[in-house]
Amino acid sequence: ARKILQEWYDTHCENPYPTETEKEELRTQTELSASQVSDWFANTRRRHKSKAKGHGKTAPASAGVQLAFQSAIDAFNRSNMTPLDRWRNSPPDTEAAPLTAIARAVEHENNQASGKQGGRVRSKKCRSPTPAPSVISLSVTQKSSSGSSATSGHSATSFSRFHSGVHRRRRRNVKPKTTAQTSLDDDTTRVYQCTFCTERFKHKYDWTRHEKSLHLSLEQWTCTPFGPTFVDPDTERPECSLCGISDPSPDHAEIHRYSECREKPQVTRTFYRKDNLLQHLRIVHGIERVLPSMDIWHSEIKRVNSRCGFCSERFVLWADRNAHLAEHFRRGAHMKDWKGCRGLDPAVAALVENAMPPYLIGVEAQGVMPFKASHASDSNGMGKHCQSATFHDMSFSSPPAQATPFELLTFHLGEFAASAQHAGIALTDELLQQEARRIVYGEDDPWNQTAADNAEWLCMFKIGHGI
Repeated sequence: ARKILQEWYDTHCENPYPTETEKEELRTQTELSASQVSDWFANTRRRHKSKAKGHGKTAPASAGVQLAFQSAIDAFNRSNMTPLDRWRNSPPDTEAAPLTAIARAVEHENNQASGKQGGRVRSKKCRSPTPAPSVISLSVTQKSSSGSSATSGHSATSFSRFHSGVHRRRRRNVKPKTTAQTSLDDDTTRVYQCTFCTERFKHKYDWTRHEKSLHLSLEQWTCTPFGPTFVDPDTERPECSLCGISDPSPDHAEIHRYSECREKPQVTRTFYRKDNLLQHLRIVHGIERVLPSMDIWHSEIKRVNSRCGFCSERFVLWADRNAHLAEHFRRGAHMKDWKGCRGLDPAVAALVENAMPPYLIGVEAQGVMPFKASHASDSNGMGKHCQSATFHDMSFSSPPAQATPFELLTFHLGEFAASAQHAGIALTDELLQQEARRIVYGEDDPWNQTAADNAEWLCMFKIGHGI
């Protein structure tokens, strides 16, 4: 069979493309299938072309010029063809997919397009064949002549589905949501907004728990509020409140310097973090751990003076404040509409952590990387979060140990203001804003915005530093 095919190829080397009739004759002589005959000729032509390039056959000058000229014409013609026209003009035997499969696929696409108005068509029989190079080229956007632009647009759309190498069930293509759409969805579903950072929540419980755990813990521990001893309810015997020893002597409490601590005002024996209580026990009383019996020292702070930045109403109970703000949020209020401070007493405001002024939250939330308390541990430097932190005392003698970027901005801008005042330089709003941009961004570009560009923040900063 190979000898018969080779003899035919050698006698037709100038045009080694057998017609359908010649292929049928060769198939009969060799007892091969039509596809095997076509594959043999395609492979043989490919091998001869590579051999001709490798051996560097020389051709007459006129033949070379003619070949180059013809190649240029072919290239020009192909560049002006639509993807579908290029596919139509490609030799059938170079098509990896059978013509019958392509015809069935095209017919199926046409039937599906005509039946769209009648509902979605589901078919398990018609599936995409393995993508061939000539078919894949249909989805590539290229320039086409104005006369065939409509055909090109249709072919690029209808044949793009042939790219799928894995057969999947047909379903409607869903356009992926953009970042803006996702953000908009979050804004509509997460109505409860933190009043200390830019985080939002779907449920009121998550919102109040977030503010309590990451911003303002309304808990306190008072050292020995019920005296040096207590009665164990299980044994009904007296025990030392500090070390837990049973039946302590009358002088036992002085081992722990109880009187020294008791003589101090209760406010100095009250701590708002459990680790601060443990530190007090170690330093003052020589106790290395918090005993289970000390749980009765714990209490929750319920009376906290505060205000609403949407309507300026003031509150004494923290629970009333939360219920009031929740109603604002359910009605569509946004933190960008908040005016003024939170109305906390100085002692309570000093307990706020990982926060920023509430009237800056709306602007900060529009940034690329808005400040969030849950991510505060990842932003210990200045970075782009310098607009973000709490507003306690504006005059720091040194940066706080775990300063937020906003507190660092406040500290460095405060140093600049003190130096300028000492040198007799008049501190204008523009000068402070320029220096704030240098601190945050390293340059004075008016396009860059900092907290100092907010009139309310700048006014409070100047009051805090006596400017």
